[in-house]
Amino acid sequence: MRIRSFLALTAYASLAIICFMVLATGGMMLATRRTNDHLSIIENLKTYVLERALLRTEYYIHHGNTERIQALARSDSLISLLETAQASFTGLTDKQMLEDIIQENARIVELFDIYINLVQRKDSYSNTEVQTSEYEKNLFSQIQIQGYLLNSNIQNLELSQRKKLAVLNSVSTWLQTSFLVLNTVIILVNAMWVTRKLAHGVERLKEGTTRIGGGDLEFRLAETPDDEIADVAKGINMMATSLSSSFSSIRTLENEASRRNTLLESANKELETFAYSVAHDLRAPLRSIDGFACILQEDYGKALGQEGNRLLDIIRSSGQKMDTLTQDLLELTRVGKTDIEKSIVDMRKLAIDTFGLCAAPSILADFDFRIGNIPKAQADASMMQRVWLNLLSNAVKYSVPGQVHRVEVDGTIKDGMAIYSVRDHGVGFDQQYAGKLFGVFQRLHGSEEFPGSGIGLSIVKRIVERHGGKVWAEGRVGNGATFHFSLPTGGSI
Repeated sequence: MRIRSFLALTAYASLAIICFMVLATGGMMLATRRTNDHLSIIENLKTYVLERALLRTEYYIHHGNTERIQALARSDSLISLLETAQASFTGLTDKQMLEDIIQENARIVELFDIYINLVQRKDSYSNTEVQTSEYEKNLFSQIQIQGYLLNSNIQNLELSQRKKLAVLNSVSTWLQTSFLVLNTVIILVNAMWVTRKLAHGVERLKEGTTRIGGGDLEFRLAETPDDEIADVAKGINMMATSLSSSFSSIRTLENEASRRNTLLESANKELETFAYSVAHDLRAPLRSIDGFACILQEDYGKALGQEGNRLLDIIRSSGQKMDTLTQDLLELTRVGKTDIEKSIVDMRKLAIDTFGLCAAPSILADFDFRIGNIPKAQADASMMQRVWLNLLSNAVKYSVPGQVHRVEVDGTIKDGMAIYSVRDHGVGFDQQYAGKLFGVFQRLHGSEEFPGSGIGLSIVKRIVERHGGKVWAEGRVGNGATFHFSLPTGGSI
């Protein structure tokens, strides 16, 4: 049986018991109320009977009209009350007992009427006063005896109603106890069955998830009996099947990715070796060209004339630019090959020292260099110096044409990363081209405007990424630029 069905069944059973208990309790309450009403009527009967008996006795002694009138009034009230009781009592035994009471009361009323007539006629029969008095006593004695019988019948009726009330209270208590016990049993059975069902099912699911989570994707949970646990087991089996299929595809992709990474690493190594070789081998011919051009200028400058000297200047300038470019390429390849030797680096001191190397003293003398209390780092000191040198050199270089000669360096720790920033107030750049800044040979300004090979920021990017960080830039044309780089806080102090 499904857990939901069992819970619904027990809930309906409890609801049925509650409804039965409500109906039974309601019936008991109505019967108890009716019995209490009967006892109230009986109490009134006893009161009226007692009051009438006292008034009869007073009349017997004094023969006063007041006592007679009051006694007759009590008889009328008693008759009216008996009629009410006759309409209220429904049990056969109760109705029979009430009928006896009514007959006894009627007999007393009849005898008392005779007694009243006798007393009223007594004065006109003075010669028979003794006989009349004796008859009067006998008649009153009969009334008294009937009164005792009436009281006895009323008491029997009261005893019957009190017994009935005791039975009703006992039955009500028994019903409430039975209801409590039965509901407790249902709750306990429900709890034990559900607990056992869930405990067994959870243990089964735990075993399956442990094995599947451990990598045994071929394991399948039993899907019987048909309950909610089996539904979960079906879902887990479907998940295991899907995971098995996905992992097969992932393993295939991993193998392919590994193969391509191997090819890519091999190609990168070959490319770096080729770039290193080209850059290294180009330097000697370039220096030879520059040297021979210099000799030509010195020895045959006059013979070559103005135009010839201009062309030799172009050759020498181009050769020097080419030499600088090959030098930067060599540095870029060395950054990728050099092992990182980490130590605690005082980034603030390193930035201050490096700023003095990024341009000629005459140029730096015109600059306002500001640096905050930036965090230290656990990094390769020489590589970090290259980072600061490239960023600060760019800040100075692109600020020279502007009116504001100020470079600001700041640093903070945020979201698990130490972030360093270099801000200038120079020519800036268009933010939509920020992604091109860190590519090799990517320049947003012509070499005739600002000298450089276009490799410096590529070196910065490679060094920072080898330390586990990243670089980015923000700028606006004519409003300066800010370059940021971050390092993991595990490497920052």
